[in-house]
Amino acid sequence: MKKLFAFVVILMCTMQISMAQTSQRIKILNAGNLKPVANVTFIVSKGDVMVTTGRTDANGFADLSKVPAGDYTFFIAESDNTTGVNESFSLPLRDDKDLTIMLQEKNISSLAEVVVSDQKHTLNRTDASVQSLVTKKEIEVLPIEGRDITRSLFRLPNLTIATLSYNESPNVAINGINGIYTNYTIDGMDNNERFLGNSKFNTPFGFTESVNVLTNNYSAEYGNTTTGIINVNTRSGTNDFTGEVFYVTRPGKIVDARSSFAGVDLYGNPVKDGFQRQQLGVGLGGKIKKDKTFYYINFEQTYDIKDNLLTSPLLGVNETVRGNNSFSYASGKLDQYWSKRFHSSLRANYGHFDIEQQGGGLTGGTLFPSAGSVQKNRTWL
Repeated sequence: MKKLFAFVVILMCTMQISMAQTSQRIKILNAGNLKPVANVTFIVSKGDVMVTTGRTDANGFADLSKVPAGDYTFFIAESDNTTGVNESFSLPLRDDKDLTIMLQEKNISSLAEVVVSDQKHTLNRTDASVQSLVTKKEIEVLPIEGRDITRSLFRLPNLTIATLSYNESPNVAINGINGIYTNYTIDGMDNNERFLGNSKFNTPFGFTESVNVLTNNYSAEYGNTTTGIINVNTRSGTNDFTGEVFYVTRPGKIVDARSSFAGVDLYGNPVKDGFQRQQLGVGLGGKIKKDKTFYYINFEQTYDIKDNLLTSPLLGVNETVRGNNSFSYASGKLDQYWSKRFHSSLRANYGHFDIEQQGGGLTGGTLFPSAGSVQKNRTWL
């Protein structure tokens, strides 16, 4: 009886091992939804030799019952929707458990049409004119030297820093052409300085709503240039009262780091370490009559303080010569809306600019103050 019992136990163990070996399989799941992947072709190889091939069943199982023990590679080719599989494994499987392999889905989007919309850079599909826009928000947040509106334009397409031989030359050039040929306008009206080729009234930040720059193929209605147009759109009042007051300072030697390279003031005159600038201004806008009549006024003042060194060993002169620049901008605008389709504007701009070239030099010079000069510019628009 004991021998019979031992024989039955050995027989049952043998059947279990045999069943475990013949039921070994690999389960293929979709990694996105964890559902079985049925009817997908797989290949089992040993080195470069294919051992077996087949398809997964309805439950996603790849049957490996006829594959002997050993080390193998399980391969599934890449499809249009899923990535492929190339994974090493060994038979028999550990603990007689099914091996699970995930098939990753491809993220594929099919678009019939793509439309790119950008308010800052516009290509007119009718006549291929190219226009760029600097918005009010950008004007307020960009770190631009001296609140000079033209220095916000260098980053636009087709615009570069102008390189002319005199200090008062325009700051920007369009399409690499001489900057004196650029047409400057304010609200579409002329703003060209006819002698130096720059803008007549350099509209300050506080009175600027946006800047349009036309660089290519623009309409003949603009005229006056063969290069491009820089148009400043000015601010207007609204039904809500708005305003701003600011003060900006560049203290000079207190915070300056030493530099081997000279800087320039807003009009291109060279300056050295210790250059100072003080700027202040105020702007106010609102309504005179709701939905009908609006106003906006603005005043800004800039002072530059710059020191040169005057040296003349024969005369025993070695002293600092101080010079000053002063820029005053006053602007006002009145808007009247006669109907939903028609409105008129009355705008005034006054500029009072004094630029001193006081003599001396950055590292020493022999030009005495009596031979210096001051440029005086009075502008009305």
